[in-house]
Amino acid sequence: MDIAARYGLQQNRQASLLLDSVQRLSKRRNGRCAVHLRLSRLLSEAMPPQHMRIAVSVFETGIQGLEGEFFVLDSFDIIFIGLDREQAALQKAVDKVEFLLQGDPIADKLRQSNALARWFELSLDFDDFLSYVRQLAVEEEQRRQNRAAIESRSTRQAPRQELNLTGLAELERALNSADISSLVRQQAVCAIGKNMRPTRVLTEFFTSIREVEKVLSPDTDLAQNRILFQYLTQVLDKRMLSHLRQAASRRLGKYISVNLNVSSLISPSFLSFDADLPVGVRGKIILELQQPDVYADLRAYSFGRDLARQQGYKLCLDGVNRHSLALIDRARLGVDFVKVIWNDELRIAVEGKAKTEIKEAIERIGTQHLILHRCETEETVRLGQQLGFQLFQGHYVDALLPLEEQQEARSALDSASRQASGSR
Repeated sequence: MDIAARYGLQQNRQASLLLDSVQRLSKRRNGRCAVHLRLSRLLSEAMPPQHMRIAVSVFETGIQGLEGEFFVLDSFDIIFIGLDREQAALQKAVDKVEFLLQGDPIADKLRQSNALARWFELSLDFDDFLSYVRQLAVEEEQRRQNRAAIESRSTRQAPRQELNLTGLAELERALNSADISSLVRQQAVCAIGKNMRPTRVLTEFFTSIREVEKVLSPDTDLAQNRILFQYLTQVLDKRMLSHLRQAASRRLGKYISVNLNVSSLISPSFLSFDADLPVGVRGKIILELQQPDVYADLRAYSFGRDLARQQGYKLCLDGVNRHSLALIDRARLGVDFVKVIWNDELRIAVEGKAKTEIKEAIERIGTQHLILHRCETEETVRLGQQLGFQLFQGHYVDALLPLEEQQEARSALDSASRQASGSR
């Protein structure tokens, strides 16, 4: 059972709020400290829910009167950011919780090894604390998505049906008349140096199939029938291109990108989209094409690629995995970027005998032309850097971005969405 559900904790994205707060402290770090009480390490069937709630209550009582910010994460961990001059009083609050937990074998072991409470001196440890909090935010988002998937499955009264022609026609009508701005997502691609400071170079726009399912067809598995699903993605491409007519005129970084089918690239919808773009925008747009789709019809791809490049667009080959990486001839394919998926298979290869082979493939393609996708942890980024990757994408990368830039990008997207909605 999910921790938040088991212990009755509200699911309000406290780690994300914590990350926002810590990012604001960047220039006000001096004279501040933070403590992380890792109560999640105590969670077991032997730990009654009321003990966890009492521990939080005891700590909250102990910090009354102290100046600072208090967060209870959905993992039941506690984080308090306070002032150095009040650290002795804050230590007393920690001691009260440790005293309460005396007798629990896990708590005793953690206390003896100083692993129950972790302290940070922000004037010295700010970068470490910020990285630490970013990882907590990523883990919280992953738990939230897992909860959503579980809840979605549990609320269905019957097995979901496969998409059929009638359902596809109804879905297409709904998509053609709907405002899809709520289904559009964006994710940054950043250049990251050894200091882990990100520079946004690209913002990808995409539609979430699971959101389409939930909003427009909750009882249907849209991906089960591959032929009808492929047609549905072409419908979504058309709607996304319409949406981007407004968004593309706003600079959300050096470039923006959109994931398209090869068939959409050579369709009247794309020609209409291209004709409506402001002067100078095409060179800032990257068209991402899935590797299986490209290889399924190389003649259609070659025609669409030549047309797009002639108009000034850049191209990215998406969906490259550990096995296909060594086979990619970027120059022959005529793409500007290659996006590689990070997964356990690639990690095992990197940590094993295939590391040299993978590094050689990366160097051959060109490190400045590669994007490592699905980066969920700092470790993934570090491993990618060791291999030669310079560009990274994923939830962890989003968490690295300064708060002000995240808000600016969201604001620009929202503004574009409102204008796009109003123009229809």
